[in-house]
Amino acid sequence: VGSVTIVPPTENELSLQVDNANGSYYLSTNSQESGDGRNIKNLLDGVTDNAGSYFHTDWRTSVGADHHLLLDMGADNTLGTFAFKYTTRNNSAGIDAPTSMVVEGSNDNSSFTTIETLTGLPTGQHKTYTSKTLGTNQNKYRYVRFRVTDGADKVGGSYYYFAMSEFDVAEVTETKITVTNNSSVVEDDMLVDTYLATAKSQNL
Repeated sequence: VGSVTIVPPTENELSLQVDNANGSYYLSTNSQESGDGRNIKNLLDGVTDNAGSYFHTDWRTSVGADHHLLLDMGADNTLGTFAFKYTTRNNSAGIDAPTSMVVEGSNDNSSFTTIETLTGLPTGQHKTYTSKTLGTNQNKYRYVRFRVTDGADKVGGSYYYFAMSEFDVAEVTETKITVTNNSSVVEDDMLVDTYLATAKSQNL
């Protein structure tokens, strides 16, 4: 007699931080608008309903590249399967929300591989976007970049700036299925073929 055990995926929210570039789960940007209420730290304050608390990239001076958020997992960590969410500003109908984004991974912070291209992102006031599960555990990265490729307007006609009020990333465990037959336990990659073969031979 055989059996199948299925453990559904779980989400473990990462403790993002913006103060220690050498620490784990460090969140940074390549474009920071100056002024009160616009600092990247506001993405992590847990406040989404305050119109004056948000992050905004620089809308006046070009940095010569797409504006992005960059997650550095730290020297001892990598990220495989994950999900992220963010909330648009709670004023002016979500002004300057990104509408398209490329999520990318890297292990050297230089050469990036596309994980997912996202379009049709929400633009309304105080709207929360939650991604599907992205990435794979076969390709894990130290750095994950969220690069905005479309939005309300551009800096100098070249690169889109954007704003958000909150940002979160969660590591997602993969669904784990264990097949037990009369003589062995088989997990993960081998499970489908093994289960079908076992079911056929032993009439499970």
